[in-house]
Amino acid sequence: MSRSVGRGDVGTSLEDHRADWGRTVALVWAGMVLGVSFLATPAKFLAPSLPRPVALDVGRQTFRTFGLVEVALTAVLGLSAAAPARQRPLALAPGLIVLVQALWLRPQLDARTRQVVDGGETSPPSGLHLAYVTCEMAKLAVLLGLGLTGRAAGA
Repeated sequence: MSRSVGRGDVGTSLEDHRADWGRTVALVWAGMVLGVSFLATPAKFLAPSLPRPVALDVGRQTFRTFGLVEVALTAVLGLSAAAPARQRPLALAPGLIVLVQALWLRPQLDARTRQVVDGGETSPPSGLHLAYVTCEMAKLAVLLGLGLTGRAAGA
């Protein structure tokens, strides 16, 4: 770990602070993925008073909004240089997953959801939800890896 010298020196370098910030962002993002994708989304389908079309529409809006938040988190994570040089390609993975979800999976899932919400017949089952869940699991694993690895500043 390099030590900085000069005004405002608290014993750690700017690089150390950026890495700490990146780890924090990765862990906060991982918590959001857990809360949105693996807790709130399945829970709404357990509510007997919530009709399925309403639950699907709420889910569609939730993931659309969360997708925008994830774009911002991708930028913050990228700017923070969360990982040491050897792990920087891994730091790009969450953003690539968000891109796949936003450009390929969510539009197709939205179209299927709109069919149900509009009272139309549902399409035959597809692997789209499984692909989306797989992306969420991969994103979560990478974010946890980025957030839990590396040295803390001052270590």
